[in-house]
Amino acid sequence: MFVGLAGLVALPSFLAPTLLCFVPFYLAIFFFIGAVEPLLQSKLSAEVTPARRGLLMGLVTTSGSLAWSVSPMAGSAVAIFLGIRYVFLFLSIFLFITFAVCLLWRWRTART
Repeated sequence: MFVGLAGLVALPSFLAPTLLCFVPFYLAIFFFIGAVEPLLQSKLSAEVTPARRGLLMGLVTTSGSLAWSVSPMAGSAVAIFLGIRYVFLFLSIFLFITFAVCLLWRWRTART
């Protein structure tokens, strides 16, 4: 849910004409994104057996570290080739894709 809200807020940041219009959207994006990791950690802790919990938390941390290293390079490439504003358009698109994947996964697991 928070990922979808972040994606929704990221789209107006692409369209913001001034810095004063941009800042509230930027703060809201990272407010909603900041809620995702603690929710993910608690959900995974509840779903996984204690014997596998350390392995899963290690994989989550590794994927987060990978994202922290790849995203600046991807954002730089978008900014260089398309412009800085398009970074926020791509951010919004990727957040909506993540939200759709989460919804599909939730729908699929609810059926079984």
